[in-house]
Amino acid sequence: MISIRDIRRDNLQRLVERYDSMKSLNEILDRKDNHLTQILNQSMNTATGKPKQMGDRLARDIEKKLNLGFGWMDQDHSAEPPEPKNIVTLDRLDVEAGCDPSGGPACTDVAVVERIQVSVDWFKQNISRFRTIGHQLVTARGDSMEPTINSGDIVVVDVRDTDVTKEGIFCLNYGGGVTIKRIQVLPFGVEFISDNKLYNSFVLKGQELEAIKIIGRVVTALCVKKFPHGI
Repeated sequence: MISIRDIRRDNLQRLVERYDSMKSLNEILDRKDNHLTQILNQSMNTATGKPKQMGDRLARDIEKKLNLGFGWMDQDHSAEPPEPKNIVTLDRLDVEAGCDPSGGPACTDVAVVERIQVSVDWFKQNISRFRTIGHQLVTARGDSMEPTINSGDIVVVDVRDTDVTKEGIFCLNYGGGVTIKRIQVLPFGVEFISDNKLYNSFVLKGQELEAIKIIGRVVTALCVKKFPHGI
């Protein structure tokens, strides 16, 4: 029987392959140390005289940050087919970003509901030429960002780009839920703009901005259109 230590180490190797390198995996996990490398290489723990291993806290933290689902690191995935090379996997989350002034629905336990695989070439042409990691898919709901983003569109969020000083369209936590707004930085605060002119923009400043958590920049909208029979 495979030990939990070996299962977690094998899954760590699987994640390194998924994200191309340990360096890329550490970047998306926002880790600055070499602890994962030491676990993978079975470096000796000088305190115990045994190989370093992944504890429960680290395993749960990886699962949470990568939206793998609770317990993924403890499951044996060796029977699953290896992920193909030159493929980018995009996780679609069970998150609806409300495009309305009051924000979206509450978002607590986030899970991956679908994985979409695209070629690296397609990804670079349609989503980002700069890097292929750190992008997630959420569903837009509401009409306040029309015609830029329509209700039902799948938007690609770059969760590693939260710099609002560059301005643009962002996915953010506000008002108890997730929403999408165009952001413009002003001398006295930050303006949150709806592209649909029927909706008013609003400005937050000072301590009011503490209520905002930037999830990431919206870089692409994958428009989903349904056509009736006969068209």
